[in-house]
Amino acid sequence: MGWFKTQNQTQLDVPGSAAAGPPATNTTTTTTHPDETEALLPNESYRLERHRPSGSKLWFLPAVVFLLMMSFLTREGAMWFFRSNWVSEARNLSVDIDYTDGLGFWIEGNGKVEGTIDVVEIPQDQKPRLDVEVFTLTWDTEGFKSVQLENTEGCVILKCERAFRKSFFQRSIPPVKVRAKLYLRPGKLQDLLLVASNLNINLDIPNIQLSSASFTSDLGVIKSINYVNSLDIELHTVSGDISGKFDLHEKLRVRTERGKVSIQVAPGEGEGYASTDIKTSSGNIAINFDEPKTQRSYRTILHAHSGSISGRLFLGKGLSAKSQTGDIDLHIIGTGSREPYLKTNTESGLTRITIEKSPLEKILSSHTANSGDINLFYPSTWEGELHAKSGTGDIRIQGDGLEITQDSEGLHSITTGAALLFLHCLISNFAVATGASIGFSYLSFIHSGVQASYTRCSNTPKIPNVYF
Repeated sequence: MGWFKTQNQTQLDVPGSAAAGPPATNTTTTTTHPDETEALLPNESYRLERHRPSGSKLWFLPAVVFLLMMSFLTREGAMWFFRSNWVSEARNLSVDIDYTDGLGFWIEGNGKVEGTIDVVEIPQDQKPRLDVEVFTLTWDTEGFKSVQLENTEGCVILKCERAFRKSFFQRSIPPVKVRAKLYLRPGKLQDLLLVASNLNINLDIPNIQLSSASFTSDLGVIKSINYVNSLDIELHTVSGDISGKFDLHEKLRVRTERGKVSIQVAPGEGEGYASTDIKTSSGNIAINFDEPKTQRSYRTILHAHSGSISGRLFLGKGLSAKSQTGDIDLHIIGTGSREPYLKTNTESGLTRITIEKSPLEKILSSHTANSGDINLFYPSTWEGELHAKSGTGDIRIQGDGLEITQDSEGLHSITTGAALLFLHCLISNFAVATGASIGFSYLSFIHSGVQASYTRCSNTPKIPNVYF
């Protein structure tokens, strides 16, 4: 790269110029490339000189240093820097537990405690106890000493006071790592309560008979390796998943906001009907019932706002499944309960219901979908009344011995034995409400020995198709 600079002492001879004369004896001559000489303006004196540019290219270094410092001050940067500096020996806390009717365990940490708590069984000759291992960083000695374990009758509290302390570098303080293990003897226990904001809860207590069990972890997961034997079970998380095996004697209640629910339920003995209530906002629900040990009635409520619902369930006193945008796929077994009801509701999801051959009384069923399809399979042993309603989706009915007729109100009815089924055409209702003209074309056909007929509306939007 070349730069041009005016030269007053050196003059170039230009042909035809008046100032041209004999060359001076002490004139300094500059050797240039031919292309560079042609670039010189005529009648002016220049010389070609190479020099260093005046601007600096190191202006970005302070910005890079600033970004690195900000990254270090974040929690992720601190954890990356100190990840190999965990103390070699953790602080061990242990306490013997004396309980008669109930036991409670709380974790206080305000979002700065992470880890797991395991609930396991010990032999009868050993004393119930709680062992806690606390891990922290070598540079955080004050936080390491602030962890305390308090034990009162029937209540154990693990306190992490450092988590409540605020400072300018609060984000750079890594969480306290906790590994807790609760040892319980087999036998009867009235109440068991575990509350942990961030800890995962792992349960392995198949031989402990509980009257009431409640497990809560906001950000952690809840998992049961073996069946939890309790008359009343309550599980709650915010974003953690809930999975495992649980007995169903009287009540099973599950609540989560963004976690998934995947549980195996073993129906047991109890008074009255067994109640199962599961609700989630954005997670999926998958529930499967084992074969019952005794004949009894069941009441099941499943609600997922944007998640799917699937499983194998018993139909007793009642079964309700509702999802806003998720699919509903259920295999249902009758228990012989009198006058049970079955209800499904979804806005845009697919509904697939299969009633397996089992003891069935007169069942009142209702299946509603706004824009999703409805696929139903009812066996020949089904007796009762069924209502299927879809806005723009299709309705498909499968089963043996279906006799299809049409009533005067434009509703499609199907009968099989003592059963009666109604299929509502929402488009027909829309046409009547707006006063639009309706044309009918009557079709009748025989398929597999079953006579079927239905009515199709014309001059209206898309009508749900009905398949038999």
